[in-house]
Amino acid sequence: MIRKSVIATVISGMILMALSPVAASGAVSFTTNASRQFTLASSLVKPVALPLAAKVGETLRVTPAKWSSSVKRGYQWSLAGKAIKGATETSLKLTSKMLGKKITVEESAKFKSGKTLKSKSAAITVGQLGVASAATISFTNSSAGAVSAGPVASFPAGASASYEWFVDGASQPNAKRASFAVGPNHEAKTLTVAVTLTKAGWATVTSTSRGFVVPVKGASTNVLLWSQDFNEASDSTVDPASWNTSIGNGTGDLSGTGWGNGEFETYVDSAVRTDGQNLVLTANRNTDPNLTCRFPTSGTCQWTSGKIETLGKVGFKYGRLEARIKISAGTGVWPAFWMLGANRNDVDWPLCGEIDIAEWRGDNMGSVAQTLHMPGHFGGGGLTNSVNLSSPADTNFHDYAVEWSEDRITWFVDGQTTQTLTRDDAGTFKWPFNDEMYLLLNLAIGGNFVGNVVDPNLNSANMKVDWVKYYSVNGVGALVPKA
Repeated sequence: MIRKSVIATVISGMILMALSPVAASGAVSFTTNASRQFTLASSLVKPVALPLAAKVGETLRVTPAKWSSSVKRGYQWSLAGKAIKGATETSLKLTSKMLGKKITVEESAKFKSGKTLKSKSAAITVGQLGVASAATISFTNSSAGAVSAGPVASFPAGASASYEWFVDGASQPNAKRASFAVGPNHEAKTLTVAVTLTKAGWATVTSTSRGFVVPVKGASTNVLLWSQDFNEASDSTVDPASWNTSIGNGTGDLSGTGWGNGEFETYVDSAVRTDGQNLVLTANRNTDPNLTCRFPTSGTCQWTSGKIETLGKVGFKYGRLEARIKISAGTGVWPAFWMLGANRNDVDWPLCGEIDIAEWRGDNMGSVAQTLHMPGHFGGGGLTNSVNLSSPADTNFHDYAVEWSEDRITWFVDGQTTQTLTRDDAGTFKWPFNDEMYLLLNLAIGGNFVGNVVDPNLNSANMKVDWVKYYSVNGVGALVPKA
């Protein structure tokens, strides 16, 4: 949920800066003194971007970066990491010499103060298909033991797909379809699938899924350690022994104004209430001129909404955390069920680690995102999976869960395994998920992940939580005592 554009970490007196991509990956460099770096970094709202794919003969055009104030812009194109002499305009014609090589563009922004910031686009490979949706594995029929590769799409659209399945890294020579039959001999083994996309006139591209660990039937023993049923009388607030209610627009919080994401809402206590059966977080168009926000423009907040967290009240280490949730639709609506490392106030984000158990875009009720954020994988570069739901998230409640053990996290939707990530997926970066974490539920409006609220008739939205439950799994998992 925290998707800061800029993270500053002080190590041995050196300031390390990194940009987490919003629409596309990028990097920001600073040509100002260290004491001003973090302040100026907030001027970048969205990095410079290129189309997702292009081939020889096309003219690439820049989507300029979005800065918080007017700036004088300049551009430099690079091929295979080297600046292209004279390529300093907002467009570039692609030639046959560029085929198969990576193209980037860097935008420099000169402010009235004389300081300069730079934003670098993600690289695209000339003539190579792009992957619009990555390969994933999920059950299509758990009782029959059938899994399938999630729909993989290309950009430009229209590519054909071929499949290769692997069990514990070994290719299965007769498994060439989008589905794969799972039997008892596959239990506790890891499945992956490689989906190769082909389109005339383009170089092929292969998307390989993350590992899907086949569950062992009847092996799990869950013991309920903590639960919240939200069955209090209608218009009650949440249990203060378990929850804190967040207030404000993020100013004073480590994530910063707009909660680090350019969100439009300010959180208010009145937006967190029960209806007699569910916790309801409610977002409304704001009518109070005394509530101020910075986004989408500085001034009176456009929205109020609700957010709760267990920091300092209830801590979790390993086990299974699960909630039954229903949300309302609308472009710009951004609900989330997620966790942060309990050491966040000491090390900040993303060093504390973040587990997004379930995160939705209000313009796509047919899917849910499941993501890890950590050093090396944060903001738009988090390790993520999009899961298709059996019914829309705004018409039915669904159960969303993670099972978390040392060096391993597995996600579930409606009881079905959807994704597993391990310490190996962190690469050479620190894996921050073997320590205490706390739980958050919130309903954001607008921001980098979901964009603007485009419907003028959208005046309210809600997130309903039937219950939240926490279990130990086969004896693993414990509540962390609080003073």
